[in-house]
Amino acid sequence: YQDAKLAATGEAQAVTSLSRTALQLPALLRDDLDHQLVCYGRDVIKYDWTAATDGTGGGALGGSPFVDASANRIPQTIQRVAAPGVQVRDATLGALIAQSEQLSQARADRLDQAQRLPLLFWVMLVVGGAIFISLSAILLADEHAYLQLMIAGGTALLIAFTLILIGALDRPFSSQPPLP
Repeated sequence: YQDAKLAATGEAQAVTSLSRTALQLPALLRDDLDHQLVCYGRDVIKYDWTAATDGTGGGALGGSPFVDASANRIPQTIQRVAAPGVQVRDATLGALIAQSEQLSQARADRLDQAQRLPLLFWVMLVVGGAIFISLSAILLADEHAYLQLMIAGGTALLIAFTLILIGALDRPFSSQPPLP
């Protein structure tokens, strides 16, 4: 969960760095790059976070294809900065290229953190909990059945809360817990 927050923060910082470096560009290129960065940010929120929440990502990195296209337009805009006749310092161009690569890496990190737990993990948790509760129920044949029933019930409740907590932590980009 913490890694997902750090990855999203790193991506936001990369966008901010690109925007600040764009201030050194000629007005037309600066405005174009700023427009691309704003569109990228909106697309991430609208499409990538939705895809991470419901698992519908189908893009190159597992995110939304819309954000893939938006992310690809940023380096294309930076390439126009390197075109002949554009008055830009080499240091500015180098910074833009490096920050664009940082943005790509930050997005890949965020998408990597959005991966869901595999189905086998959930099956093992549920089966393990069922076995534990079943074994606890076998002990109910004893003379202290009431006490053992309370222990088994408490254990079942703890396992249920643990599954709910793991389900919530499995969805780091969702604002709602996975309850009906």
